[in-house]
Amino acid sequence: MCISKMKKRTFLFITITVWLLTILSLIAVRYQFRRPPEVAGISREAKAYYDALDMSIKRNISYFETAIIRLSDGGFKPIGVGFEPELETLLLEHRLKSRRIDFFVSDPVALERRMMAGEAFKTLNNAEKKCFVNGFGVVIFRNGSYQFICDDAIYQDYVKKFGTECIPCKELKELHSSNGGGIDE
Repeated sequence: MCISKMKKRTFLFITITVWLLTILSLIAVRYQFRRPPEVAGISREAKAYYDALDMSIKRNISYFETAIIRLSDGGFKPIGVGFEPELETLLLEHRLKSRRIDFFVSDPVALERRMMAGEAFKTLNNAEKKCFVNGFGVVIFRNGSYQFICDDAIYQDYVKKFGTECIPCKELKELHSSNGGGIDE
């Protein structure tokens, strides 16, 4: 009888220990994922440098014609369009190294349309996005523009379930209205 009590106590102790370790590890994982992301100092410095730049330079950065590079001395330099002399100087001083990247795009039109269809998807409302995801809707290039085509019965059902709110559309309208232009609906 003493042996069975000992086995029961040992089993109970092991069970409680494993249960507590499991709970503690779950709490630790939850804490780890709930923490706000830590932004490195480089990101804040680069963002501050970027914010101080002229709008034309920012546009060139968005077109990948210009970029901001961090140098070993801790400073930042814009390189690319409009900064060719600085780039050549840094290359001649061996502070920067350059290598041409060659790659082949078999169908540039398909690549462009795939990317543009992805951008068009962002402008869909909740019901349209749900239609697209479930295969009841598509985005195609037709007559010079991108169009969303879907099953109307499913769309009406999804409108009732998910609504027609489109947050990117609202942001786009606000952007155009702040720039003095409007969007036709």
